[in-house]
Amino acid sequence: MIYSYDFSSFLEAFILVSALSIDTFVASLAYGAEKIKIPFKSILVINIICTGLLAISLFAGVWLHPYLPENLTKYLSFFILLAIGAFKLIGSLIKMWVNSKMRLKEWQFKIFDIRFVLILMGDSAAADKDENKILSVTESISLAFAVSIDGLAVGLGAALSMVSPYIVIALSFILGIITVFIGAWIGNKLSKKINLDLSWLSGLILILLAVLKFVL
Repeated sequence: MIYSYDFSSFLEAFILVSALSIDTFVASLAYGAEKIKIPFKSILVINIICTGLLAISLFAGVWLHPYLPENLTKYLSFFILLAIGAFKLIGSLIKMWVNSKMRLKEWQFKIFDIRFVLILMGDSAAADKDENKILSVTESISLAFAVSIDGLAVGLGAALSMVSPYIVIALSFILGIITVFIGAWIGNKLSKKINLDLSWLSGLILILLAVLKFVL
């Protein structure tokens, strides 16, 4: 399979990775504001897991592409990106409305994974389980899986639209490290509790990307 490596390909990959990095940025921002240190080894673990899961979904899409009709891959890519974007956008709006009425972080569910993700997004410092103000490698694994779930579906949709997986993977790892550093630094400088939810922006970017891929 031959991929294009022109400016438009890099721009498309950058937009895609930027949308997926917003959740990580917000979490890092909150950790910095809570004075929770994120050691470089924890940053590496977060980005290895996030990039690894994204790579799996990308190459799954690459493997599926030859077996699907060209028009079908275009529609599937559009639907996946649009669905994930709409889900994040609507979910964010609902969460902001509920947060204005009650404390989401007090909600608990029986399914462990779902309960953990909701608590994490409601109060990012919850990932620091031992409350030692350092995000350990073990704790960073939980965070990585929580913020990379969207990447599984988005990566599959992006691969079906013929975006280069190699560019996306490289950008994901590099931009991911930069995102955590910058987010934690900004949060530390602000030195106060931050309840910032930018998942609506991530959703909006994915919806725009889906539309652009469909019409171009």
